[in-house]
Amino acid sequence: MVTEAIDILIADTGVQTLVGRNAENTKYKVYPVVAPQKEKIPYVTVRLTGKVKAGKGCEYNYTVSVTSFCKNYDDVEALDEAVVGAMEAVQNISLDSTSDNWIQADGDGIYTKTSTFSI
Repeated sequence: MVTEAIDILIADTGVQTLVGRNAENTKYKVYPVVAPQKEKIPYVTVRLTGKVKAGKGCEYNYTVSVTSFCKNYDDVEALDEAVVGAMEAVQNISLDSTSDNWIQADGDGIYTKTSTFSI
């Protein structure tokens, strides 16, 4: 499910514009679980946070959390809005919650916003 969510995000022009491409110019900066150690902000990570069997069949309900990382709060707000728009544009995906945070890193701060989706 993480790969599917990443595909949704990197296909969205709003997300593409806000995260940009990696230093090698090989991909948009949307990563499973964690970004590469030397990656420059802004970027997005996607993590599977829940998988529950939906009945006796083989179907599951998933919960995916998408965390946006930026150097200032206005930018993280804009990136999270793009993420939510991209994810909710897909049928059967809905926003459950959003939270924000600030992380001390290398003498600088990083703003984060995590939106969790049911799929």
